[in-house]
Amino acid sequence: MHDDPVADFGPEGPLARQLPHYRPREGQLQMAADVADALWQQSALVAEAGTGVGKTYAYLVPLLRDGRRAIVATHTRSLQDQLYFQDLPRLQAALGTRAAVALLKGRGNYYCHQRAETARPRDRGDGAVLAALRQWVAQHESGDLDQFDGLPADWPLKSQVTSTVDNCLGHDCPFIEQCCVYRARAQAAKAQVVVANHHLLAADLALKDRGFGDLLARAAAVVVDEAHKWPEVLGLFFGFVVSSYQLHEIYADWQALELPWGELEAPLLAVLDASAELQRAVPSQPERLDRSQALEDAAFAERLRGLQAALDEVAQRASRAAQGPAQSALAARLMQVYEACANWETAAAEAAICWAQRSRRGYTLHSLPLDVSRLSQAGFAAQQASWVFVSATLSLGGDFGYFVERLGLQEAHCARYPSPFEHHRQGRLYVPRGPGAPGYGLAHTQAVIAQALPLIDVAGGGSFVLCTSRRAVEEAARLLREARPALRVLVQGEEANGLLLERFRRDGAAVLVGSASFWEGVDVPGDALRLVVIDRLPFAPQNDPVYAARRRLVEARGLSAFMRVDLPPAAVALQQAVGRLIRSEADHGVVMLGDRRLLSKGYGRTLRASLPAFPLIEDETRAVDFLRDTAGGAAISA
Repeated sequence: MHDDPVADFGPEGPLARQLPHYRPREGQLQMAADVADALWQQSALVAEAGTGVGKTYAYLVPLLRDGRRAIVATHTRSLQDQLYFQDLPRLQAALGTRAAVALLKGRGNYYCHQRAETARPRDRGDGAVLAALRQWVAQHESGDLDQFDGLPADWPLKSQVTSTVDNCLGHDCPFIEQCCVYRARAQAAKAQVVVANHHLLAADLALKDRGFGDLLARAAAVVVDEAHKWPEVLGLFFGFVVSSYQLHEIYADWQALELPWGELEAPLLAVLDASAELQRAVPSQPERLDRSQALEDAAFAERLRGLQAALDEVAQRASRAAQGPAQSALAARLMQVYEACANWETAAAEAAICWAQRSRRGYTLHSLPLDVSRLSQAGFAAQQASWVFVSATLSLGGDFGYFVERLGLQEAHCARYPSPFEHHRQGRLYVPRGPGAPGYGLAHTQAVIAQALPLIDVAGGGSFVLCTSRRAVEEAARLLREARPALRVLVQGEEANGLLLERFRRDGAAVLVGSASFWEGVDVPGDALRLVVIDRLPFAPQNDPVYAARRRLVEARGLSAFMRVDLPPAAVALQQAVGRLIRSEADHGVVMLGDRRLLSKGYGRTLRASLPAFPLIEDETRAVDFLRDTAGGAAISA
């Protein structure tokens, strides 16, 4: 154990000497000290680090100095790549350490030789990509598809050249010696620092991916970055999903077998027919339909049982007829889907949250554990390791109760490390005068855009318009294009998110309209972003079955459901959205929130305490003047 890892961050330390533009920050120093203590004591730390603190260095330096095996898990692939390709090499060079580091992604990121053998191109374009991919893999043993430049973002064959836990043949695979997942896991097993993701870590804790060794084996420390997302991910892995996509994928895999079982074709097609019938019975609104409500519909209940019967029939036939690893694996998948479909209907309401959801492409039946705290505690207890949870948004005005209760971390040390940015100087929070609580129709979107237009004009574009629904995104984009034909409006869903963001950064005078995907994890430092418009406070709909079930659980304990269930996630989402604006010491701008409840409701004070210390203004003239004085873009003519 390094005696004083915090010394690395001082004005005379190696980071200051070796890294250009590095300067000591008080929050970073304190966080590094707390991480080092957690490693030394094998304890848990919950760390909320404001933007600009330098949280990644604050935990990576102690991990590198500690010298024992550590797992770092992120929610987004972009942060995972940043840690592995940029931060860790830079720090190792500055510190003079030589720790072995491995990058481990989910199975869907690695080429699967066995599945690629049976992949069926739809046309010449698919065939050309597949041929180029096979040639590339022959020269790049890692098989990491993110490194293959010739792979289209929406390539339909990707699922046919990658594996999942369900369709992987494991050690029975004839290509096991060439397996890219096996090699990545083997490399990770030898590394001191493994950069993984939330899904891999959750799968390990839930014992759902033991095919190629234990990710957590011998780990002395586990760091969960972007930890505000962790409880939801963990719940997914202790629950299950049945979807129309799964069933079509199973049918495609059956077709790809070299010797398809002819006797399975009719029952498999019967499953797809039953699935299509069920899909027609799932309403598109509300977005998530509670199981009890769904089963009250006689047509839905009848078609669900029809799907169960069809799955039972084909699973039984497949189990009897299976010969060889590939057929046995497919039979096991069919049985798992049948059991999940049956459990969805019968799972006890006090133990699981079950709902149906329909999208443009199909439907899903979800089941999540109602309370993951006990499952989480059991997983942590099984690992004799230090746990560090890091994010910019983990508390509600300094209260970490919501996060620690959901994960059973009441014994953890919780700490906040404020942002070093001068928010009082760099930005303003503008809440326009107008109606109080917004309605649920598009009239509110229209009012918000009307109030935002003068700000967008003086900012010269350079704006995010963040909405709480897809319908609002579409309406906001329509209004902006009609009102300002010369304005470049980029809209989520019209192109891939990464391409939209890159175009926004390059343009410097565009407006990007988006929903949940752009509320967090998006980094646009500099003049390209100088105005963030948020349509309303991001509370979950009252009829959402997940939140309704959590409310019932909290109310049964005699506690306030609003304060324990509704307010904390809304605060986290709002913090994330507001946090898009100021990403560096040089950034300036305005956040506009079109929701007067921030000022008119008692809970608004709690929400404001969680936000950066922007001066609050309600007058349009003051917001326009601040943007005019600080924005680098050219004003837009109306």
